[in-house]
Amino acid sequence: MERAIRSVARRGKTGYHKAARSFQPEMMVDLEPALSSSEVWALLRPMERQILEAKRALQKKGEGLFRRYLEAFFEENEDLQSFCLIGFTPSFNDGEPCQHICYAEFGPDLHGQFQEASWGQNYQANSLTENRRQQLGGELVDRWETALEVIYGTDWRILVARSDAGVRIKKTGFTAGY
Repeated sequence: MERAIRSVARRGKTGYHKAARSFQPEMMVDLEPALSSSEVWALLRPMERQILEAKRALQKKGEGLFRRYLEAFFEENEDLQSFCLIGFTPSFNDGEPCQHICYAEFGPDLHGQFQEASWGQNYQANSLTENRRQQLGGELVDRWETALEVIYGTDWRILVARSDAGVRIKKTGFTAGY
């Protein structure tokens, strides 16, 4: 492998010279001698635990950052009272890849979603123009779509409203009604 990288680097192929200079044999996984499936499993188990711990830490930190962002978002947008973010992965097979989708809703029709989620307080509708809704929704989705999928997974609805204490957030499940 090292010989192949050096050979490509000598021929001057773009980008490969960096790989050749940084190549270190200890980076290679030692495949000799062959390991049994039990031995490989014993090596994998600690790594799985580390991945799960790192994921939980990212989720917790991400939730905190999301809350702080929403508090600032409401402060910067005084005309905003409430909105809903929905994230899901389609499960039908129409030939397109089933990838996570996220979108924001700001319209007056949110009242039903807040009631369905047992909001427990008076819901205040937005009086935003369609252009303003699109602007705010685009900002939220563009900035948070990937992070929200990491934080919450898929198939969720997040209801967010301005409150006396800053911001109120409630996450519920979501099932797409195809």
